Amino acid sequence: MTSVSNLNVSTTSSAAVAPAPQAAPANASAELAKYQSQLSDWIHCASSKTSEGKAKIAEITDKIESIKAQVKRAEDSKPSPRNQPAEEMAAKAPQRQLRLDQLGTWLDVRA
Repeated sequence: MTSVSNLNVSTTSSAAVAPAPQAAPANASAELAKYQSQLSDWIHCASSKTSEGKAKIAEITDKIESIKAQVKRAEDSKPSPRNQPAEEMAAKAPQRQLRLDQLGTWLDVRA
């Protein structure tokens, strides 16, 4: 259970998150905003200090963390050339042997 005094919407918690599909939902940001709004409502209402309120806050927090985890997994699974080290990109690039002609133009040795 998450304590109301320790809640912070912008940080992650160590709450258990159910396994989720690899792809994030298409409307993840809208769903995240909805749950963050609900969390704010529950935190600021008088019921937040009751056991029911604390349980609801923990449930909503778990949903938020689950969505964040789905988005992170989806982002991590996307291939991105910006995330590859230069050496790895160079190793995958086709290797060509070039030579410089008399006019200063680089030519493929095979041509």
